[in-house]
Amino acid sequence: MIFTDGMRIIFKNNDVIHFRPSGNAPEFRCYSNANSQERADEIVTQGIKEIIPKMEKGFKAVNKFLKNPSFIDIKPQIADYNWGGKGKKAFIPEFIGITDWNKFAAEAWYGSHPKLPSLIEPLLLPLNEFIGYNDEIARAILGERIFRFFAYRRTLPIMFKILDAQKPLSIQAHPWKGLAAILNILDSENYPDANLKIEAQFAIDKEGMTMLNGFKPFEELKKDVPGFEQRYNEVSKRTGGKKDKLLGGYEYLFDLDEFLEAYLRTRKLTVSREIREELINQYAEEFNAFMQDKRNKWTFEEAFVLVDFAQALSKPEEERDKIIDKYLNMIYLKEGQGILNPADHPHSDISGKFIEVMSSGDDTIRAGKTTKLVDITALLASLSFKYGKPDVLKAQPTEDAQIESLISILELFNLQSIRLNKKEKVEGEVKDGFCMLIVMTGSIKAQAQNGAVTTRTRGEATIVPAILKSYSITSLEPETQVMRVFV
Repeated sequence: MIFTDGMRIIFKNNDVIHFRPSGNAPEFRCYSNANSQERADEIVTQGIKEIIPKMEKGFKAVNKFLKNPSFIDIKPQIADYNWGGKGKKAFIPEFIGITDWNKFAAEAWYGSHPKLPSLIEPLLLPLNEFIGYNDEIARAILGERIFRFFAYRRTLPIMFKILDAQKPLSIQAHPWKGLAAILNILDSENYPDANLKIEAQFAIDKEGMTMLNGFKPFEELKKDVPGFEQRYNEVSKRTGGKKDKLLGGYEYLFDLDEFLEAYLRTRKLTVSREIREELINQYAEEFNAFMQDKRNKWTFEEAFVLVDFAQALSKPEEERDKIIDKYLNMIYLKEGQGILNPADHPHSDISGKFIEVMSSGDDTIRAGKTTKLVDITALLASLSFKYGKPDVLKAQPTEDAQIESLISILELFNLQSIRLNKKEKVEGEVKDGFCMLIVMTGSIKAQAQNGAVTTRTRGEATIVPAILKSYSITSLEPETQVMRVFV
């Protein structure tokens, strides 16, 4: 969906429908492009029937908001992946107040990601459509700083999730920014985002959270991975401990032209010469510099982890899935503890209930233990191959005793926990950008300086748009916890 010059929707088969106001007449026009006149007529008829009423609904909501700025109350949508809870084990529907959910419930998404956007209450208007309506509404919600800073502007640049892992997830990582853009062009079906994804996770109940995260320290790899030490000794002797000689079979990772050739061959994909040349012209300098910098910083041991892990990934599926988790640290997080997953960090959530805050991308490169695509070439280009135990994050005090900082990555996201007793209040400002408030326990009343008011209870959320400038949160129950997310 493209919002330049109206609204343009491109279907998977490349059919197009385009809505836009006339520039020289009091008309609203609908255009279509298809491989037959019959199909083009069908698209226009269906579009007018289904899309126009939704656009009118959105237009009224936008105008109302701009005339009388208010909190934006949102309802999360549930991702029904089969590793989530179901039936009596379905924590997420109960948390957000849904009583008739009979499918899997793995994640609740709070944000404007088009794959599963939150819905604005009470209209149930998708949040991404509301923010993306035009630049004026996007600026009013995001604030000028965020609107200008993020290239994808008309969307929230962060997302908050609540997860309930009843079964292990796939072992995975996420592409760095340039690689995400390249993969999006080569295979938009598996990589629908062109954005960086960095995430932080925190356990939220007494049972804690178990996960695989990052490569084990080198001495543990020698001990835990079958044959690792023997292979390391043999390779060290054969290469004389020379890193460049060790990486001889992986030169394609450090030059975009060679990477594209290897990637298209292993994935059995084809792209036109024009697209390939465009990728080289636009991304080669960034890709080559980024990958060469990683290579220069690797020790011989880190380069060996790349080679050995790559060989493990190349084994038949059953053999691969038995061994790859032995390369990774098993981590247990107590309630309130967290961990940061940089884009180049392999990880897998094993079990537990936890929250996740992330930059608003959703591309995942999988290494194994999945029925979905295992993309070895892309994975090797994304991982850092640094080894060692990851740092466990703990809440840090702030100047306000009621507020703790869980994580702060200034240009990407910040997450705070606010704990209040009944009638206690905290103040906040959003003049430099929006924030999102998610109620974990209890309930709150939020009030802005312009008189706008909302109440939210457990599982509910509201966005405080930048146009409100300042606000307060008051607890309505004896014990209330609110997560505050902002950029």
